[in-house]
Amino acid sequence: MLHSALAEKICIILAALVPLLMYFIGQCIMMSTKGQSFGKKLIRIKVIGIDGSNLGFIGTVLLRTIIPAVALTIIGLLLNLIFYPDIYTVLSKPNFISLFFYIICLFMLFRTTTYRRTLEDYLAKTIVIKV
Repeated sequence: MLHSALAEKICIILAALVPLLMYFIGQCIMMSTKGQSFGKKLIRIKVIGIDGSNLGFIGTVLLRTIIPAVALTIIGLLLNLIFYPDIYTVLSKPNFISLFFYIICLFMLFRTTTYRRTLEDYLAKTIVIKV
């Protein structure tokens, strides 16, 4: 009985994680090769380097998406550790650093003088263009 309950939980977790992992891998492949995610393809935009080149995995996925998200998560957790004594409270509190970062990026999307480049675009030296 115990083994079947554990196996059932593992199957449920895998049923949720495998499609998410496949989606993530598909997004990474599309961004690396074409500069477009599924959403960008639908609205006919793409990410290119400021020199017009395709930056591949490092420029479009790693520098533009993964590194900012990981860095903001780590910084937010470290700041929460300063203000809260136990790890459960730290993990349950919102990450206001990430929220502030993405709010700034949201406002940057409306600045046409800078070609709507966000902080991630400046970090990865990219620009989003219409296709």
